[in-house]
Amino acid sequence: MSDAADIVIAVEPPDEPDSRRLLDRFEEEKREREDAYDEDNAIRLAPQELMPPDGAFLVARREGRPVGCGGVRRLGPDLGELRRLYVAPEARSLGLGKMLFEAMEEAARRIGYRTVRLDTNPALREAREMFEQLGYREIPAYNDNPNAGAWYEKDLEPRD
Repeated sequence: MSDAADIVIAVEPPDEPDSRRLLDRFEEEKREREDAYDEDNAIRLAPQELMPPDGAFLVARREGRPVGCGGVRRLGPDLGELRRLYVAPEARSLGLGKMLFEAMEEAARRIGYRTVRLDTNPALREAREMFEQLGYREIPAYNDNPNAGAWYEKDLEPRD
Protein backbone atom coordinates (compact mmCIF):
# COMPACT_ATOMS: atom_id res chain seq x y z
CA MET A 1 0.00 0.00 0.00
CA SER A 2 1.40 3.41 -0.92
CA ASP A 3 1.29 6.36 1.44
CA ALA A 4 2.34 10.00 1.70
CA ALA A 5 5.96 8.98 1.04
CA ASP A 6 4.87 8.21 -2.52
CA ILE A 7 3.74 11.81 -3.09
CA VAL A 8 5.78 14.19 -5.24
CA ILE A 9 4.76 17.85 -5.43
CA ALA A 10 6.19 20.02 -8.20
CA VAL A 11 5.48 23.27 -9.99
CA GLU A 12 3.77 22.59 -13.32
CA PRO A 13 1.92 24.77 -15.84
CA PRO A 14 -1.76 25.20 -14.90
CA ASP A 15 -2.86 24.77 -18.50
CA GLU A 16 -1.32 21.32 -19.03
CA PRO A 17 -3.77 18.39 -19.44
CA ASP A 18 -3.19 16.87 -15.97
CA SER A 19 -3.56 20.28 -14.33
CA ARG A 20 -6.75 21.00 -16.27
CA ARG A 21 -8.22 17.62 -15.28
CA LEU A 22 -7.56 18.34 -11.60
CA LEU A 23 -9.09 21.81 -11.85
CA ASP A 24 -12.12 20.42 -13.69
CA ARG A 25 -12.62 17.80 -10.95
CA PHE A 26 -12.32 20.57 -8.35
CA GLU A 27 -15.03 22.63 -10.04
CA GLU A 28 -17.28 19.58 -10.41
CA GLU A 29 -16.97 18.75 -6.71
CA LYS A 30 -17.70 22.34 -5.73
CA ARG A 31 -20.89 22.27 -7.79
CA GLU A 32 -21.93 19.04 -6.11
CA ARG A 33 -20.97 20.02 -2.57
CA GLU A 34 -21.61 23.72 -2.14
CA ASP A 35 -25.27 24.69 -2.15
CA ALA A 36 -24.32 28.34 -2.45
CA TYR A 37 -21.80 27.90 -5.27
CA ASP A 38 -22.48 30.52 -7.92
CA GLU A 39 -20.65 29.18 -10.96
CA ASP A 40 -21.70 32.07 -13.19
CA ASN A 41 -20.06 34.64 -10.89
CA ALA A 42 -17.10 32.56 -9.68
CA ILE A 43 -13.68 34.17 -9.76
CA ARG A 44 -11.95 33.10 -12.97
CA LEU A 45 -8.19 32.98 -13.09
CA ALA A 46 -6.15 33.22 -16.23
CA PRO A 47 -3.45 30.51 -16.32
CA GLN A 48 -0.70 33.16 -16.37
CA GLU A 49 -1.83 34.38 -12.92
CA LEU A 50 -0.59 31.06 -11.53
CA MET A 51 2.73 31.10 -13.39
CA PRO A 52 6.13 32.67 -12.69
CA PRO A 53 7.29 35.22 -11.96
CA ASP A 54 4.35 36.23 -9.72
CA GLY A 55 2.62 32.88 -9.34
CA ALA A 56 3.05 29.13 -9.14
CA PHE A 57 0.85 26.12 -9.73
CA LEU A 58 1.69 22.94 -7.89
CA VAL A 59 0.60 19.43 -8.80
CA ALA A 60 0.84 16.53 -6.37
CA ARG A 61 1.40 13.13 -7.92
CA ARG A 62 1.02 9.75 -6.29
CA GLU A 63 2.78 6.98 -8.16
CA GLY A 64 2.92 9.36 -11.13
CA ARG A 65 -0.82 10.09 -11.18
CA PRO A 66 -2.06 13.63 -10.45
CA VAL A 67 -4.04 13.65 -7.18
CA GLY A 68 -3.94 17.24 -5.98
CA CYS A 69 -3.13 20.81 -6.87
CA GLY A 70 -2.94 24.36 -5.61
CA GLY A 71 -1.88 27.74 -6.86
CA VAL A 72 -0.29 30.97 -5.72
CA ARG A 73 -0.98 34.30 -7.34
CA ARG A 74 -0.08 37.92 -6.71
CA LEU A 75 -2.36 40.29 -4.81
CA GLY A 76 0.22 42.99 -4.05
CA PRO A 77 3.97 43.62 -3.76
CA ASP A 78 4.46 41.43 -0.67
CA LEU A 79 1.06 39.77 -0.72
CA GLY A 80 0.09 36.50 -2.37
CA GLU A 81 -3.12 34.52 -2.53
CA LEU A 82 -3.50 30.76 -2.29
CA ARG A 83 -6.10 29.44 -4.75
CA ARG A 84 -7.50 26.21 -6.09
CA LEU A 85 -6.40 23.82 -3.36
CA TYR A 86 -7.80 20.45 -4.36
CA VAL A 87 -7.15 16.90 -3.24
CA ALA A 88 -8.78 14.06 -5.17
CA PRO A 89 -11.00 11.76 -3.10
CA GLU A 90 -8.67 8.79 -3.55
CA ALA A 91 -5.83 10.71 -1.85
CA ARG A 92 -7.68 12.39 1.02
CA SER A 93 -6.49 10.11 3.79
CA LEU A 94 -2.80 10.85 3.23
CA GLY A 95 -2.45 14.33 4.74
CA LEU A 96 -1.99 15.69 1.23
CA GLY A 97 -3.96 18.89 1.90
CA LYS A 98 -1.45 19.93 4.54
CA MET A 99 1.49 18.88 2.35
CA LEU A 100 0.15 20.93 -0.57
CA PHE A 101 -0.50 23.94 1.64
CA GLU A 102 3.04 23.86 2.99
CA ALA A 103 4.40 23.56 -0.58
CA MET A 104 2.19 26.49 -1.68
CA GLU A 105 3.49 28.59 1.23
CA GLU A 106 7.06 27.72 0.28
CA ALA A 107 6.39 28.72 -3.33
CA ALA A 108 4.94 32.02 -2.07
CA ARG A 109 8.08 32.62 0.02
CA ARG A 110 10.34 31.94 -3.00
CA ILE A 111 8.35 34.46 -5.04
CA GLY A 112 8.85 37.01 -2.26
CA TYR A 113 5.47 37.18 -0.58
CA ARG A 114 5.56 37.90 3.15
CA THR A 115 1.84 37.35 3.68
CA VAL A 116 -0.67 35.07 2.00
CA ARG A 117 -4.43 35.18 1.97
CA LEU A 118 -7.20 32.84 0.92
CA ASP A 119 -10.95 32.67 0.84
CA THR A 120 -13.26 29.71 1.24
CA ASN A 121 -16.86 28.68 1.46
CA PRO A 122 -17.84 28.48 5.13
CA ALA A 123 -19.49 25.09 4.51
CA LEU A 124 -16.04 23.54 4.01
CA ARG A 125 -15.48 22.88 7.71
CA GLU A 126 -12.58 20.47 7.23
CA ALA A 127 -10.68 23.01 5.15
CA ARG A 128 -11.31 25.80 7.65
CA GLU A 129 -10.06 23.61 10.50
CA MET A 130 -6.90 22.83 8.55
CA PHE A 131 -6.29 26.51 7.79
CA GLU A 132 -6.57 27.37 11.47
CA GLN A 133 -4.29 24.47 12.47
CA LEU A 134 -1.70 25.80 9.99
CA GLY A 135 -1.72 29.24 11.63
CA TYR A 136 -4.18 31.14 9.43
CA ARG A 137 -6.32 33.74 11.13
CA GLU A 138 -9.74 34.80 9.97
CA ILE A 139 -9.87 38.34 8.57
CA PRO A 140 -12.52 40.61 7.07
CA ALA A 141 -13.37 40.06 3.42
CA TYR A 142 -10.58 41.21 1.10
CA ASN A 143 -12.46 40.44 -2.12
CA ASP A 144 -16.02 40.17 -3.36
CA ASN A 145 -15.98 36.47 -4.22
CA PRO A 146 -19.68 35.44 -4.17
CA ASN A 147 -18.70 31.87 -3.25
CA ALA A 148 -16.67 32.82 -0.19
CA GLY A 149 -17.91 33.52 3.27
CA ALA A 150 -14.65 33.17 5.19
CA TRP A 151 -11.32 34.88 4.54
CA TYR A 152 -7.94 34.04 6.07
CA GLU A 153 -4.42 35.43 6.24
CA LYS A 154 -1.02 34.22 7.41
CA ASP A 155 2.32 35.96 7.76
CA LEU A 156 5.02 33.72 6.34
CA GLU A 157 8.12 33.07 8.38
CA PRO A 158 11.25 33.73 6.32
CA ARG A 159 13.38 30.66 5.58
CA ASP A 160 17.17 30.73 5.64
